[in-house]
Amino acid sequence: MNSQITKIPKLNFPEIYFNVYKLLQQDNNSVWLVGGAIRAMVLNQQVCDLDFLVSQNAILGAKRIANHLNGSFYILDKKRGVGRVLLHNQNNMSIDVSTIHPEGLETDLKNRDFTINAIAYNCKTKDLFDPTGGLQDLQKNTISITSKKSFINDPIRLLRAIRLAVDSNFVIDQNTKKAMRQNIITVNQTSPERVRDELIKCIDGADPSKAIALLTHMNILEKFIPDLNQSTGIGNYEQSVKQYKCLQDLLGVIFNTGNRDRAVQYKLGYFFSTIFQDKSKLQKYLLTNTSDKRTLTQIMALAVLLKTTLSKIDTKYNNYLKFSNNEVHMLKAMSSTADITDSIDNHNNYEQLRNYTAKSIHRYHKKHKNLGICIALISLSEIMAYYGTDLPHSIWEHSLHSLHIIIDAYFNKYHQIVDPPQLLNGNDLISEFQDIPGTTIGKILNLITEEQVSGQINNKSDAMKYAKQIYESEK
Repeated sequence: MNSQITKIPKLNFPEIYFNVYKLLQQDNNSVWLVGGAIRAMVLNQQVCDLDFLVSQNAILGAKRIANHLNGSFYILDKKRGVGRVLLHNQNNMSIDVSTIHPEGLETDLKNRDFTINAIAYNCKTKDLFDPTGGLQDLQKNTISITSKKSFINDPIRLLRAIRLAVDSNFVIDQNTKKAMRQNIITVNQTSPERVRDELIKCIDGADPSKAIALLTHMNILEKFIPDLNQSTGIGNYEQSVKQYKCLQDLLGVIFNTGNRDRAVQYKLGYFFSTIFQDKSKLQKYLLTNTSDKRTLTQIMALAVLLKTTLSKIDTKYNNYLKFSNNEVHMLKAMSSTADITDSIDNHNNYEQLRNYTAKSIHRYHKKHKNLGICIALISLSEIMAYYGTDLPHSIWEHSLHSLHIIIDAYFNKYHQIVDPPQLLNGNDLISEFQDIPGTTIGKILNLITEEQVSGQINNKSDAMKYAKQIYESEK
């Protein structure tokens, strides 16, 4: 064991590390820092999470950390002794505290996924213990499994290998690739929730398009989503991946993460000029958390990636990837891109397209609620994927004009067009007309709102006059 202990230059530990180490020492523990934090510091990257191994009282130690640092405490595995702390005031940094494997530290590290995650730092002696050659693989920019059983022990590592390789710009070594292909069949042993979460991490990574391309090339993704085994599904999926890449190009412009050479292309340059004034608002909107703690950007990416793989978006998504009902609803809505596509098909020139009415824009946002901008962006990616390099300038100009109108209404004219203040409500109509049916109430209120956004009705008196006209016509 001593031959595998390595002295290293001083690492740049986050300040929170020292506080946590002091708290874990209180039980006369041997304390080791392991996993991604070591990898990040060796590569001079930001440390996002901390993973500690202790000789005893891991769950008690995690609870003490949570109490001292005002974090949330969770027991991940009571039998094995694993606790987690989530620090909300530290960008949701997670701190895992685990009991060292009964057979010792070396066995613990060799049971981990990849060699670059199997390096341990002795918090007391400040030595690194590297039994699987992780430091060497870090120097070679290589992803290697710790043992032949790595993927058998946890098939989700098939996805994680791709994500780590893409995010770190590393290569997967040949033996690991061979093991991945040999163990693809084991993915059915993984819970859908873990697959879903790891897939979302791929989408949130440094190069989502590259990650999805690798998952497709390795035939991993089709194992997680069985319908991809059908020939028609695979054909559709290839088009879906193409559209996904186009969506990532658009998001790269919005979040300043795109390739600069691509940014000067006509399509993306024109797109940038279209969104420029509302860019910061658009960024904030797309990073909004849904009720399931995922961002609209993540749901958009999933919608594009998955919408053509199955015959329809339905409960199969709940079975395969355990999406919530709310997520399934959003995925369905984001698959409806006909509104913008039709607006292009039905207008022969740019001047005609300029004649969108406030009423039609209101109807669009009412139909799609807070997802209208997402659907517009997905529609643009669909157009880009369909035409490729042959995208006519007139169609692109038309589609970007549609996007501008949709964005402008949502961000700058919300209470004028999208959701104006209500002039009348159902009780007003019931008081006035006594026996009015509920369906008529809804129709009248909708028509009043449309006239309101068009500027034809501006006060309650005019709204009631208009309501009376509609009511009489309905009798």
